[in-house]
Amino acid sequence: MSYRILKKGEGRASLLGSAFEAEALPLESVSDFPSVYASFKLAHPKADHYPYAYRVGELFKSSDDGEPGGTAGKGLLVMLEEEGVQNAAILVARYFGGTKLGTGRLHRCFLSAGKESLSNAALGEETPYLCLHLDLSYSRYEEVKRLCKKKGYELGEEQYGLSVKANLYVDGKISFRGEELFLREEEILFRETIIRLKEVEHDPCQ
Repeated sequence: MSYRILKKGEGRASLLGSAFEAEALPLESVSDFPSVYASFKLAHPKADHYPYAYRVGELFKSSDDGEPGGTAGKGLLVMLEEEGVQNAAILVARYFGGTKLGTGRLHRCFLSAGKESLSNAALGEETPYLCLHLDLSYSRYEEVKRLCKKKGYELGEEQYGLSVKANLYVDGKISFRGEELFLREEEILFRETIIRLKEVEHDPCQ
């Protein structure tokens, strides 16, 4: 199962005066990370450390940013891997409260803030869809549109000219037969399988 972040989430943890402010957000390219990281630091100018982790395709990186080794970045990276979240980053701003927490409690606070940020993010599941590219007369388009609405199929990218060209999307987990919409072969320009992000209602972090 692979997930992407559709909308960033925020999380927080605190202990003995120290505060941990986390964000989980989408990251489509490693080259985008420096500006994302800089913006996060600007949003938390008084924090003492800014650990992070990210995964983009086969590339990944984590940093403790001056915190004791292994207490922050690596755990955040493992969280992204275990939850199957791809093309994403988790960043945490740590405000020191004057009392040293020790590596164990420090590690738990970073993970708690990071987990909450991921739980509060809107996540999309990478789902295969059958996409049919259609070429329909206006009367047939209205008929197919009515049937799609009835059966819960999605029509999109309509182009109106001498005929109506539109894309029909069917969740790959659903068994689909063209006969359901009375589609004729000449009305189907071509078929392809694509990957779309479908927002998940459950929380993979629970």
